Amino acid sequence: MNQKKPNAAKLIAASAVASLICGCGQVDTGEAGFLTRWGEIISREPLSEGLHFYEPFGTDLITYNIKNQMSVVKTEVFTRDLQAMKLEMTVTYCLDRTKIIDLHSKTGKDFAKILIAPTVLNSAKDVLGKMEAGEIVEKRECATKAIFDTIQQVLMPHGIIVSLVNITDIDYSDAYEKAVEAKQVAQQEAQREKNETLKIKERSEQEIVRAEAEAKIKQLTAEAEAKAILVKAEAEAKAIDLKNKSLAASPAIIQYTLAQQWDGKLPVQMLGGGAVPFINIDKVKEK
Repeated sequence: MNQKKPNAAKLIAASAVASLICGCGQVDTGEAGFLTRWGEIISREPLSEGLHFYEPFGTDLITYNIKNQMSVVKTEVFTRDLQAMKLEMTVTYCLDRTKIIDLHSKTGKDFAKILIAPTVLNSAKDVLGKMEAGEIVEKRECATKAIFDTIQQVLMPHGIIVSLVNITDIDYSDAYEKAVEAKQVAQQEAQREKNETLKIKERSEQEIVRAEAEAKIKQLTAEAEAKAILVKAEAEAKAIDLKNKSLAASPAIIQYTLAQQWDGKLPVQMLGGGAVPFINIDKVKEK
């Protein structure tokens, strides 16, 4: 006996009857869900991903995205030196699946507005309020890390796990930016003057070194010349002394020297009473 296959109309009717008897809903991948009846949570644990059936009357399936999400927060803070600055921050977070039911019972779907935004604002004001405006730019990473630690400490007990905090924009007041610009100009001018002073000092030191070197050269030259004169004088004096000693020891040397220098001619003209030059050759020979 052949069995008849149920037609499409009967299947649709059966599905309609089933939907009236029990409701169904799906928890998608990356979500956590639970059931409520007339607004009261009836699930003890979060539901797993997949299709779930429940009584249709007064019962709802509530789901939360537990994948990474991003929240942008804008605020205005004052630094320690009372400088106003507009701040934009992004917070990357995800929800702890095991704490979804507790988060919903305390804050509901508006948890980002109720918990995340105020926590970010308070953390930024607390951290940046202890720093001067100029420090925030220089120590931006340190400031961001301090804000991250504070936010994480506050939100984690609520089942909000913060993975990243970024300061995406800092806008100082016009007055402060003008003051910073004027300060930078003054610093650059001061540095320029300092560099010029160092150049002048360096040139002066070089001139001093050059003058000292020239003076030293002149001194050494004078000393060398004086020493040369002294040596020459001592040599001449020594030569004269030796010559005098030789003459004293042998007077005939004078006669001998004259004899060597005489050309053998007598003077052509002589004044009256003048003595005729004469060399005593005999005496020279005797000596």
